[in-house]
Amino acid sequence: QANLRWSASEVAKHYHLRLTQAGGTSTHLFDGRVDGTEYSASNLVEGDYHWQIASVDGQGKRGPFSELQTFQVRPAAVAEPPSVEGDTLELRWRAVEGDATYAWQFARDKDFIDIIQQGESRRASLLLPRPDGGDYYLRIAVVDDPNEPISYGATQKIEVPYNWNWLLPMGGMIALILLI
Repeated sequence: QANLRWSASEVAKHYHLRLTQAGGTSTHLFDGRVDGTEYSASNLVEGDYHWQIASVDGQGKRGPFSELQTFQVRPAAVAEPPSVEGDTLELRWRAVEGDATYAWQFARDKDFIDIIQQGESRRASLLLPRPDGGDYYLRIAVVDDPNEPISYGATQKIEVPYNWNWLLPMGGMIALILLI
C-alpha cells in the first residue's frame, strides 16, 4: 500500500490524481477525482510508480499537473523458519535490495498487544533469548522514511519447540526409583 499526500490548495474543491506504474504501458492505474489531500493505493505489485496531482476549482477548471512524483514498492520482508540453538532463538527474513533498515516486533499474541521485544535492525536477522516453547508472532517492516508511520507486513507465526532437556535428569531419577 502507498499513501500519497500533497499540500492543500486554497482554491481547490477537489483534486485530479494520475497514478501509473513506471516502465509499463501508459495506462493509468488511477486517473480521477480525489476529495481531500490523501490517496491510498493498495494491491500494488513490486516496482516503480509515478503520480501527479492537479487542483480543480469550484467551476471545474483544472490547474496544471504537478511535477512527476515517484515511489517504489519493495517486496515484503518474509520470515524464514526460526533456528533454535541452546538458549538462543534466531529469526531471519528475506532481505530487500539496497541499504535497508527493518523495524520488527516479536509478541505472544497475533494482535501484538503482548509484545516481548521490538526494535530496528540493519540486518535481515535477529538473535533473541529463547522464549518458552509455544507459538509467537513476528512482524517486520522496511523503514524507508523514519518520519513516516511504520507499515508492517504480514504477521508471521513462529513455533518455538518446547525445551524437554529438564526431563532427562528427572527421567533418570524416576527410573532409578522404580528399580529400587
